[in-house]
Amino acid sequence: DDEEGDDEEGDDEEGDDEEGDDEEGDDDRQQMEPDDGLTEEQRADYEARGRAVDAVAGISFIGRRLTFSVRDGLQVTPQGYRGSPIPGGFVAAEVYPLTLTDKKSKKPYYNIGLSAVFDQALSVKADFQQQGGQEVRVNGTQRRFGLGLVYRYNIGNNPLGPTLKGSVRYNRLKFELDDNAVVDVPDVDYTYLDPGVTIRYPFTRALAVSGEARFLLILDTGQMQDGDQYGTGRVTGFDSDLHVEYKIMSSILVRVGGRLALIGYAFRGAGTKANNQDGDLNTQDVAGARDIYYGGYVVAGYQF
Repeated sequence: DDEEGDDEEGDDEEGDDEEGDDEEGDDDRQQMEPDDGLTEEQRADYEARGRAVDAVAGISFIGRRLTFSVRDGLQVTPQGYRGSPIPGGFVAAEVYPLTLTDKKSKKPYYNIGLSAVFDQALSVKADFQQQGGQEVRVNGTQRRFGLGLVYRYNIGNNPLGPTLKGSVRYNRLKFELDDNAVVDVPDVDYTYLDPGVTIRYPFTRALAVSGEARFLLILDTGQMQDGDQYGTGRVTGFDSDLHVEYKIMSSILVRVGGRLALIGYAFRGAGTKANNQDGDLNTQDVAGARDIYYGGYVVAGYQF
């Protein structure tokens, strides 16, 4: 009988050990799960479409084309510019400050964020052919940056649902050559607002595509509209972006995209170079211009 009692005590001790193991396992699982108060479904939607911070950095490749529209029969035409895509540094970020404080909130104003972008060519070197056939190389600068507001709207509660964004930024885009006395190309220093919309569509939790379209409300152009250049006129523009993103990890991603921006001019014939290409100020020689920026980028990103 004593031996049986010992066996029962041993069984009780083994049961206690098993209960202890179960409690330790529960503790481990609780420690592995984030203590953010989100359900599993809410956390999946947040990680897919509701992050408070989205920041990327990498390499861009941007080229430029500047062409002029002239009257028929004009013998001497503006020089223009044609440059292939050149590498540069690219940084962009979206931050939603209120989401940092509360991931669960569905209040609309929690989806108001800040948007910023910076893109600069590492080295601009342009070759021009002067009258007489002599070629000259000129260094330059190409830079773009913007800062503004963005509103994010996630359609439905499914992590694989689309996202719509509306945004507007204040921007500056500069392209200048070091020696305008050598080449007849005016520097530009655009300031503009860019109201636009973005749609993001996920194919899986890791793979998504985004498209963006913006209208450019030009506030200033720099030298282009000076009186000794091409003068005043109507200026309009648009900017488009298309990119694919792939999440390597929950918070780490890679984006590959392309961009096309066009700024168009319709001159009024009030500038010296708009009227005096042929030495006759009484006729308008240059009716307009197109300033096109095109290229792509490859960036790595972090989401929080």
